[in-house]
Amino acid sequence: MVPNSRIVFTWGFETGSTLIPPGGSTVEVTFVLDRDGTIVRLVHKDLPAPARPNHSEGWEHFLPRLALAAAGQDPGPDPWLAP
Repeated sequence: MVPNSRIVFTWGFETGSTLIPPGGSTVEVTFVLDRDGTIVRLVHKDLPAPARPNHSEGWEHFLPRLALAAAGQDPGPDPWLAP
């Protein structure tokens, strides 16, 4: 394991969701140096099947925005936020 190449944290909700209590799932993010930059691999484990589509949609929305910000670009206003 390469130092500082992995982040692991638990995920869940204190209110509003009975599917995933606090600490009910685990997110693992690994960073692999690549010739052209860094490869980010995200795995969200232990999600109940009914919660997977929403979480997949969220990660697919926010990861490209994070990639833009990491590259020094402005991802612009988040279209998911209410004006």
